[in-house]
Amino acid sequence: DPIHVMALLRMMRSIVSGSAALIMVSNLEFVPGDLDIYTPLSQEEPALAILQRNMRFDPVSTWIPRGYANNEAILKVHRLEKGSKSVNVIIVQGEDPAAAVFHFHSTIVMNYLSAFGLYCAYPSLTLTDVGVMNLPVVLRDVGVRTNAEECFEKYRDRGVTL
Repeated sequence: DPIHVMALLRMMRSIVSGSAALIMVSNLEFVPGDLDIYTPLSQEEPALAILQRNMRFDPVSTWIPRGYANNEAILKVHRLEKGSKSVNVIIVQGEDPAAAVFHFHSTIVMNYLSAFGLYCAYPSLTLTDVGVMNLPVVLRDVGVRTNAEECFEKYRDRGVTL
């Protein structure tokens, strides 16, 4: 329900980012798998209460996933579901959830929706479905198959040039 989501964003000083924000600012055609709501730590409990009581989402899990490990702004993630819909409430340090956006793997996902508008950090790239890798993040992400590589593959499959 867009009205409830926008009210939550306003009251909790939260933002929507990730694939749901990308689809709003790009020419790409795909269906986001979930909704990522970035919320300040001070608003964690009220945001979860609104989603559970008012919007009837059920808590599924809370964790610090590997994919967020290199984002210094992110503390933890709560996953909630209602039927086939899922929401990730991503708890960030400080009072500005947009700070987490600039720790993302590439410019293509450095976008967000707040209660006050839609923000795109790199419009000339994003509007042409092009992203630039965020090398400080990519170089910290070490492993056999890194999270950054998985993200790059996901967005390439959606039509992004990286």
